[in-house]
Amino acid sequence: MKIHRDPPRHVRNTKLSSNQDDTGDDQQVLVDRFFAARRVKTGIVELWRAIQSEILNFSGGTKKAKVLGKLKERYNALLIDMDELLSFDDQWRSELAKQATNEVAETISRLQNPEDCNGSRLSSGMIECGFGCAMHSLVGRFDHAIAQNRRFIINGSQSDYSNGLDVIKENFKPISSCPKENTDLVYVNSVCDMEGCDLLNKTKEHSSNIRDYKYVHVSEITSFHMGAFKPLGASKQLWTKIVNFHGNPTAWWKGQLLRYIMRPNEAIERMLEEERAQIDFGEPIVGVHVRRTDKLFLPGENAKFHYFREYMKHVDDWYDRYELQMRKLGAKHNIHRRVYLATDDVFVWEKEVKSYSSYTFLGTREFSITAGSSRSSRTSENGLRSIITDITMLSNCNFLVCTFTSEVCNAAYELKQTYSVDASDDAVSLDSMYGVVGLPNKLLKAVYDHTEDKATSNMEFKPGDDVFILKNLWNGTYDGWNGRTGNAGIFPSYKVQYEGKYCSKQTKLFRKTFITVD
Repeated sequence: MKIHRDPPRHVRNTKLSSNQDDTGDDQQVLVDRFFAARRVKTGIVELWRAIQSEILNFSGGTKKAKVLGKLKERYNALLIDMDELLSFDDQWRSELAKQATNEVAETISRLQNPEDCNGSRLSSGMIECGFGCAMHSLVGRFDHAIAQNRRFIINGSQSDYSNGLDVIKENFKPISSCPKENTDLVYVNSVCDMEGCDLLNKTKEHSSNIRDYKYVHVSEITSFHMGAFKPLGASKQLWTKIVNFHGNPTAWWKGQLLRYIMRPNEAIERMLEEERAQIDFGEPIVGVHVRRTDKLFLPGENAKFHYFREYMKHVDDWYDRYELQMRKLGAKHNIHRRVYLATDDVFVWEKEVKSYSSYTFLGTREFSITAGSSRSSRTSENGLRSIITDITMLSNCNFLVCTFTSEVCNAAYELKQTYSVDASDDAVSLDSMYGVVGLPNKLLKAVYDHTEDKATSNMEFKPGDDVFILKNLWNGTYDGWNGRTGNAGIFPSYKVQYEGKYCSKQTKLFRKTFITVD
């Protein structure tokens, strides 16, 4: 599979020891330099968002557009220079990425294809929700199984998209080499936290330690993994490696598990290869996912309506920067601007794309008609395979424009991380940042004082405070809370910085499971 990436750049010969716990001073300098360069790049991006927000508040529409147009090329040139600076660390980061990927693959293979199929295992059904939601629930339980050194079993895999079909069996490879087993046994209620599981209702005849049981069935996960915390299944040593080479370690980890679960069977692989051949990923292409219809009004959803032009603004920005980069490399030809469009609203195909005649739009228009016509059509076998196709094709694009309130968008972004060393910057969301809405998604360190101002909802912190991001407001400010004081509020992005830190425990967050005595 040939997937086009950014223009080639020279790889510098800088190496990092594979043993991150015994990193020498010189090697630590490489890690520190990479983090410093990433902080500068983040600062440039956040400054540009602040500038746009301030200028758009001025009067005079035509003048504002001219000013922003002039500044945008300078901004793009700065980002290109920053990417060149970051390329000094390509080699050692690639080595770490390879080590981490191999370690995860070996762990999964050992657990899922054991010599003794009667060893410790953890089973789960698929919750009845949309395909992306169902896949992410399995990823969470798979993570839990790895943490307890258990083989993961999927018992029953119907979701809202399956319409009675077995989603895993009909579309993906078996998750384990072991035969399917009878799991109709007596369940004991239990609750799990980050360090393991204890019985919720302790009795004399049952041990209070989940590790005393060979078979554990997870019926429901009531907590969410937050980006500021280390996943259950990743060891501290492995997590340190991931943090050192990747800009969004949580997305990388979930991408590895999701890619394993979604390994296509022969029929699905043929279907995907045919779609890839029609699109030609050897040339640059931006993926756009527009989620509307029931996502906008279902209870518990956080999505809001966004006009198609909001998505296309970011597509324009990516191609403008890409063309500037190619010009710097001496390219003379014009770039063919292409978009892979995935949407459940056929109106986007019928009306909104017509305003962008300079673009070629590719994608499954038929699925948009199916998805928007009725729920039964969307949840049919054809609907299920269309959503698998969209997630896969979106993940293969150079850049992704979507809304992170959508599980499909998250899945595509996570899979995208498995195709390169670090694709954490290769997506933009119109609504929330990556992670769980309203929960701590990144741990930052305060580097400047900030004064509380209740009139503007600004919170107070001091240098050295742990500050958790709850939401990026996309205007140069974050909404978050102070780990020292417990206060929440808004603060400027430049007053905090990412240092690769994370929390190891999610206190007071639990998972509900059932234990079967084996």
